[in-house]
Amino acid sequence: MADGTLKVGTITTSSGSGTITLGQSGETVDMSNGTMTLNSTMKNTPAFLARSIAQQDISDNTWTKVQFTSEDYDTNNTYDNSSNYRFTPGVAGKYNLYSQVGAYGISAASQSFAISIYKNGTDYIQQRQAYAGNDIESGGTYALHTSGTVDVGASDYFEVYLRVNSNSTDVRIDYNSTRLYTFFGAYRIIGA
Repeated sequence: MADGTLKVGTITTSSGSGTITLGQSGETVDMSNGTMTLNSTMKNTPAFLARSIAQQDISDNTWTKVQFTSEDYDTNNTYDNSSNYRFTPGVAGKYNLYSQVGAYGISAASQSFAISIYKNGTDYIQQRQAYAGNDIESGGTYALHTSGTVDVGASDYFEVYLRVNSNSTDVRIDYNSTRLYTFFGAYRIIGA
């Protein structure tokens, strides 16, 4: 068969159902000159990224929900950034969830941090870190990160909690207005 251009409006199988194969083993199918439309099952959505844009004072040695009040993106309007600071995907599947929170206890000789992504109100993905003595930077903020891949039902919801034990009455969740520092995000994994 000679090289040429095939111009059609619709490609279907001869039987009207089944699999259509473009190309064969060892070939590359180039779609760089057009626009491809994916259906909803082929996209990594719902997806969102929210961040803190102000300090949040919290109680020492107490699990406290982190308030991510600003959204960089929210493809399906599934993150509430104004009241319950919760991600409710609404679509079942496997999701990658991740969060980082910067915090500090003022004038503390030692500090321990724990961050957790809660699933349906229960501690689910957690990371801990302790600092003592010479590890403590005066007035320094420490960022703790956690992430995980989770099986999610359509009505499940996720929140981020932080606990700082600093033997200090002044504990704060910190933020940075010019870079991604204290944040929470998730996206659905396609094909999983």
